[in-house]
Amino acid sequence: MIPINPHQSKGLSSAEVQLRQQDGRVNAAKNTVTKPLSRIFIDNICTLFNLVNAIIAVALIAVGSYHNLLFLAIVTCNAVIGIIQEIRSKRTLEKLSLLCTAKATVIRDGEEQVIPITEIVVDDVILFQNGDQISVDCAVLDGEVEANESLLTGEIDPVLKTAGAKLLSGSFVVSGRCEAVVELVGEDSYAAKLAAEAKKYTRLKSQLMISINKIIRFTSCFMIPLAVLMMLSEWLSGQFETAATITKTAGALLGMMPQGLMLLTTVALVVGVLKLARKKTLVRELYSIEALSRVSLICLDKTGTITEGTMRVTEVLSLNDAMTADERDALIADAICAIHDNNATAEAIRAHYEARTPRVDDVCAVRPFSSARKWSAAAFESRGTVFIGAYDRLLGATPTDELKALEESGKRLLLVAKSDLNDIDEAKDHLTPVAILVLEDRIRENAKEILDFFRKEDVQLRVISGDNPRTVSAIAQKAGLENADRAVDASTLKTEDELREAAKYYTVFGRVMPEQKKTLVRLFKEQGHTVAMTGDGVNDVPALKEADCSIAMAAGSDAAKQVSQLVLLDSDFASLPAVVMEGRRVVNNITRTASLFLVKTVMSFLLTICDILLPGVRYPFEPIHLSMVGVFAESIPGFFLTLEPCAERIKGNFFNKVLSSAVPSAVIIVLGVIATQWLLAPMLGLTDEMSTMLCVYFTGTAWLVQLYRVCQPFSIARRILWVLMVIGFYAGTVLLAVAEPLLVGLGLKKFEGVFFLPDQPMIVTIAVFAAATFVLDFFLVKLAKKIWPADRLPKHK
Repeated sequence: MIPINPHQSKGLSSAEVQLRQQDGRVNAAKNTVTKPLSRIFIDNICTLFNLVNAIIAVALIAVGSYHNLLFLAIVTCNAVIGIIQEIRSKRTLEKLSLLCTAKATVIRDGEEQVIPITEIVVDDVILFQNGDQISVDCAVLDGEVEANESLLTGEIDPVLKTAGAKLLSGSFVVSGRCEAVVELVGEDSYAAKLAAEAKKYTRLKSQLMISINKIIRFTSCFMIPLAVLMMLSEWLSGQFETAATITKTAGALLGMMPQGLMLLTTVALVVGVLKLARKKTLVRELYSIEALSRVSLICLDKTGTITEGTMRVTEVLSLNDAMTADERDALIADAICAIHDNNATAEAIRAHYEARTPRVDDVCAVRPFSSARKWSAAAFESRGTVFIGAYDRLLGATPTDELKALEESGKRLLLVAKSDLNDIDEAKDHLTPVAILVLEDRIRENAKEILDFFRKEDVQLRVISGDNPRTVSAIAQKAGLENADRAVDASTLKTEDELREAAKYYTVFGRVMPEQKKTLVRLFKEQGHTVAMTGDGVNDVPALKEADCSIAMAAGSDAAKQVSQLVLLDSDFASLPAVVMEGRRVVNNITRTASLFLVKTVMSFLLTICDILLPGVRYPFEPIHLSMVGVFAESIPGFFLTLEPCAERIKGNFFNKVLSSAVPSAVIIVLGVIATQWLLAPMLGLTDEMSTMLCVYFTGTAWLVQLYRVCQPFSIARRILWVLMVIGFYAGTVLLAVAEPLLVGLGLKKFEGVFFLPDQPMIVTIAVFAAATFVLDFFLVKLAKKIWPADRLPKHK
């Protein structure tokens, strides 16, 4: 390794950089931000759902039943859509990752240069400041920073790093500024671990996903035994014919697989993701939309949400008569320049004194601002130490009535204090007040409108801020936040029990420590809320990871964006209402229509059991029969209903809601099939083919009655949709029956004897069954809701 002088301010030369690049000592780490393409294809193709459907398809092809392979179109579409969406998310995440961490400021040839992090080489000198992600392993040369190493160690308290200390890739600079020399790059550093832990594309748990997988696992466990028992039953009854039996068994098994529900859910979520993308919101994973839609409480900081996040100094109040205004201003300007903080407050102070020429040649120590301390400091060799920070944290006393009045008007106050000592730790106990800096942050023009929206939509808001609670409360009240006068200083809450009691009552939390943010989110969840957390800083990371739904601003820190489920790409809180409403629309409509697709699953399972156990009852349908019914009873109406606007808050258990709606219709269909084969077929003198056709009509009728229930309350569009589906089903079956000679003449002999025109007795029977179905459906739904109550919480998180 070429030696480097740790105190050299010129950094590497161009020749030294080139030599290290040739030796491979460059930060070219393997990309682990997202799934590789091969993994995306494997995850979407090699699933239990696809395996079962593939086995059934092979069986049908083996017996030449090609006309029953229509279900493969649904299976293929579901896989293709999933692959396309994951590739799209992968590319978006990779682009965002480049925006987040693509650049680093290095010193080369004596000049500061901004380069991609992939061009960093060993022995480069890098400049770090507040909010920067550390992407290579370094050692501090000059200055000091506080690093958040929570993604590496799990410890959320910032760690002070002074000259000689190690900076690990995977950590983030919370405060301060320093120069550091690069020691390890690429695969030799922690960078790959950072990508795996903080950025990787993960599949979230959700009621939707878990419920659908539960159905698939349940039906899959029974499929092989039921298939064997069905074929054994046919053989024992002397009716076993290879092609006919395999086709019949395949029809029963296909009916149990919720292909339509899978496709419906995927399409609805993808449409939601695309709509949110147009609203400048990145959804990192499809099922994040569900977490968003169930939110009942949002935790936010006033900065950048209620306010614009652009601080400015409006007044400087002198507290030391022995010091002239010019001496006071010179001291503040020198200190803020020496501290090198780059947060909004420091920038505002620096801008206020930009006309002054600071003197920093005698700086001997700096302590950057941190959210834990609430102050920063600069020590000078002959002029003592200057502190800038929270009044109560520096003096250990409450502000005067005059200062309280300013805080209660929404102003932010910072104390400037001085000590003659130049050891920062000792100086803090010997402070003399110098001045009060009065700052303000303008309230967003649309803040009141946004807060009113969430109040009307029954979404509670909690403001969690590091600022003084009186200031935050005043700003929140001006913006129109409900119960904003309920404010508490979190620094006075020493135990979790005290924090728990505060979480039950207060709306505004000030002086909140980073670890308290995470605890508050957890306590809100314990109250039964689905919690969303908005954040933009490194100190928000633990709380974002704890929340049910995490939302980051694109203009925020790298860390916040990397752990959040959604990213507001325009960093505008005003877009959040539209995001929440889109999530509600998607999940509400999936919940509403999912029962239509689950009817076939429950019905096929029950009919298969009846085929095996009940004499004289056989599974009557071929796959093409259920495809015909499904087009008008589930596919077309399901598609249109999922695109409807729906702003209701998500409540209840998805699985129970769907079951209580689907099971009654499935039971009615099964009863209709049993009644047909035991009673009506002999009574009406129906052949086996005509008996099957009557079962098809019964199935379509019961399914359309359920569609009638799902469409409630009727709008004009829903009424038209239901009428068209009724006409479509009955007209479609009649048309296929009439067109049979033409289809057979075209060589489609498999359509021969599949559909038949109903005679007059069958028409009367179908009408009576339809009337009875409406009545029976009413009572069975009431019973089902008692068995599967919608308000019963799911056992999974």
